[in-house]
Amino acid sequence: MDLRFFVRAVFSSAAKITRCLVAAMLFCAVASQASTDRDGPDFLYPGDALGGYLEPDSRLHSGTAASKSQAQRSYRAFNGQSYTLHEYRGQFVSVLLPDDVETGPFFTAEHVEELVYRLDALYSLYQEILHLEPDGTGLLNVAFVPETCGSGCGLLGAKGIEILSDALNYELIIEELDAGRLETILVHEMVHNFDAFSGHLHYLTDHAHAWTDFFQYFAAYRYGRNTAGGEAPDDLFNSPVSAAWKDYVASDNASWARCVRDRACESEGLTANNVWAMLYYRMENLYGTEAILRSIEFLTDYIGRNPMPVGAEKKEGLRILSLAHGAGANIACHLEPLGWPLSADLASELQRTFGPSDPMCTDADADGFVAVTGDCDEADTKRHVLGQETDSNGVDDDCDGFVDERSLNESTHGGGADAFGVSVSTSLPFEAEGSTANPDDRDAFVFSVGASKRARVTLCSEGAFRGWAAALDAQGRFLEKGNYFTYQNGAGCSSTTFDYGSGARGGVRVIADGSSGKYSLTVSEAAVLPYEHSAAMAALPRSSGGVRLQVNDAGGNLESLGTDELELWISGTDERLRLPWSAGTGVTLNRSTAPSLTDGALYQARIRPMKDGRPLLAFSAGHLFSYRSGAAALPQVDHRYSGAWFDPAHEGEGFIVEVLEGSRAVVYWFSYQADGRQRWMMGVGSVEGNRIVLDELLDTRGGRFGAEFDPDDVQLQKAGSLSINFEGCAKAVANYSVDNVGGSQVLTR
Repeated sequence: MDLRFFVRAVFSSAAKITRCLVAAMLFCAVASQASTDRDGPDFLYPGDALGGYLEPDSRLHSGTAASKSQAQRSYRAFNGQSYTLHEYRGQFVSVLLPDDVETGPFFTAEHVEELVYRLDALYSLYQEILHLEPDGTGLLNVAFVPETCGSGCGLLGAKGIEILSDALNYELIIEELDAGRLETILVHEMVHNFDAFSGHLHYLTDHAHAWTDFFQYFAAYRYGRNTAGGEAPDDLFNSPVSAAWKDYVASDNASWARCVRDRACESEGLTANNVWAMLYYRMENLYGTEAILRSIEFLTDYIGRNPMPVGAEKKEGLRILSLAHGAGANIACHLEPLGWPLSADLASELQRTFGPSDPMCTDADADGFVAVTGDCDEADTKRHVLGQETDSNGVDDDCDGFVDERSLNESTHGGGADAFGVSVSTSLPFEAEGSTANPDDRDAFVFSVGASKRARVTLCSEGAFRGWAAALDAQGRFLEKGNYFTYQNGAGCSSTTFDYGSGARGGVRVIADGSSGKYSLTVSEAAVLPYEHSAAMAALPRSSGGVRLQVNDAGGNLESLGTDELELWISGTDERLRLPWSAGTGVTLNRSTAPSLTDGALYQARIRPMKDGRPLLAFSAGHLFSYRSGAAALPQVDHRYSGAWFDPAHEGEGFIVEVLEGSRAVVYWFSYQADGRQRWMMGVGSVEGNRIVLDELLDTRGGRFGAEFDPDDVQLQKAGSLSINFEGCAKAVANYSVDNVGGSQVLTR
């Protein structure tokens, strides 16, 4: 079974015991076993699928959803069963959903629209990198069905995804959509669809997941700059999968033949899939993202011209050749220290094409390490991947990307079976090596959380240990929101990011899951999440017809990234263009420049900042605007627009607008926290024609009701920004960015 699904099952079990975690301050004993409908592989070869398509003449009913056209269709699933589902079509994908579910959460119309767009954007991203599409005609169907192979199932190299229609999947997908992200099960399954190199590269029993072990992290996070689960793109890319090479080079008997071909290193936590993917990660580290892109471009061209190689060595030889073309260098010298195969014929071809070995392979300090095996300073024999970190020397001695991290070892921390005691006070970054003698032996580490208030946590096991690393607040209580644990099931590593909110201190507790054994824990300050850049957009209607989409950069964020180009996408349409970047860059959409837009319709504009043709951030949340192709009188906001405004789809929340003198306005937004508690925000903004713009939307906190009220206790904290475009006395469109999440509402009164 794919470990990803095991972790999802653990998440399900842990979600059920959250009250126990908080109230009792301990983990309940839970049999964390995945249910049988999640067992087995999560992909199918197209020839093994009995369906995966819409049946001919199956349009049972057509209509218009709140945001997307829909039709009731008959879908033939991978297992041959037929289901009546609602179809929501995007540009590249078609999402197929049941009417409803018996228990648990289900998508709103807004969720469906965002899901279709996010899947469209992911498809476009993979196509952008690979320069090809999966086999099959028409749109890629993403169907939510009662039964499929695992929690999710993708066709290998062909169009088609099925997601198990159950409460856990809906809960996780909705949670990510609400945060402006796409759940990883969808990211993962679409990688299977885009596995175009399967026949030419794959030779392992589960080689489909050797491919996902690299491409999922490279495409979605390193190149595409997406986030997932509250984790930053580079933290996601630098996952335990990418770090497997450190254990590999530290092993005395690791080699391609033993660990990949023969799969004999798995008891050491070195799976064949991870080690196969390792070569991509090492080449990316040495030669950069562009080298991987060129390598993929070489493969795309190659498979269209050449037959499939036969045998593991020849398939691996093709991959090495593609990586050499990507690096533009003779990489043969990197392969020997990694114990990687290189035939005499391929060595000769690399020599003829690229010349002598890359100078990067020289072990100038004769310490037995080179760049590919973890030497980050060829002028210092003590600096390499197995070096000893020295406190306070300002140097990364062990070449792990951390400077002066503290090293804690339970065996030397004070003696005794539980030498770490109740808790250890430390600082970021730190590494700890410990052990658990029984489930009651729990080690806790407390520290100042740093400026980001976020910590990146990696938990590793040598094999016997199974358990959690759980986040603690300043009072030693388990966190109740976001990511609050990572789980490791035997040999290997898992990681996540803990968000400690406004607290100055936090902690991590290691807890065994009914097992004893050794573990290691690495905790560092997490990377900063990318800012939500939809707030930089403004949709300015023109009295002569059409709309001007303009991008401002008042905070200098786009400038600081080095943006030289903006990509603009009107989601759900073919309107997609790139604009040279400068402050105030924009484009006018009208009948001549955007003929596919429909008069009177609502659209979402999304932007992606670029540099040298590569993404700096993922596409933003959508900025909602109403499109009018013909001339129209534009309203001028004055006191007549004061009053209560609300979105009928958001009954129970709304806005109070008060237009002031001097082209100013106050807006109060009565809404809710993610956990259901009330949340009131407010701001003073400027009136600009038919718009009210609030650069600062403020949270108020700290005050007390009644006689206990003290104005000095009230704190104002920026929550985000808001703009409201009025189209008339009873219609407006609101766009916001709150807590780094963008969104919109269609208002009336």
